[in-house]
Amino acid sequence: MLFPNPRLNGGENRITAHVPYEVPSSFEPDPDNRWFEFNDPPSTNRLWLVVSRRPLSDEVPSGEKLLALCRAQANPAGCQWGPQGAFWKQVVAGAGAERRTSVRQGPALALSNVEREAATRGIGLKPKDPQPWTVEVSVSPTADTFVVKVDLIQH
Repeated sequence: MLFPNPRLNGGENRITAHVPYEVPSSFEPDPDNRWFEFNDPPSTNRLWLVVSRRPLSDEVPSGEKLLALCRAQANPAGCQWGPQGAFWKQVVAGAGAERRTSVRQGPALALSNVEREAATRGIGLKPKDPQPWTVEVSVSPTADTFVVKVDLIQH
């Protein structure tokens, strides 16, 4: 689990709309923890993004519960947790919910400096390359949870 993270916001997982969040954080004291690192061989890494209007199941530790869980592990700095059982089945089922998807078409729009830094974070795009993005929204205005499955494909 990448977020909540015991090193960010005291392990809390509450986010605010229209506020950029950086995971992992470029403010990490240890530079090795500021980036995702993908090594050979080529592979696909899958991220599951789960956003909810209400707190998730008690099975998802956050805040003090997450900090305590991490302190109890042999390597608290590399704290690991992942959803299991019925909750994980709900996450997977949520990824199949009806949605609308928009993929950027045509010329790229200019980004602000803050957006540019948040979007690229030095991942190797050339300055004149169009910025990639995809927007996915739930078709249900009343759904409590929205799940997006993202595949990061390394060649």
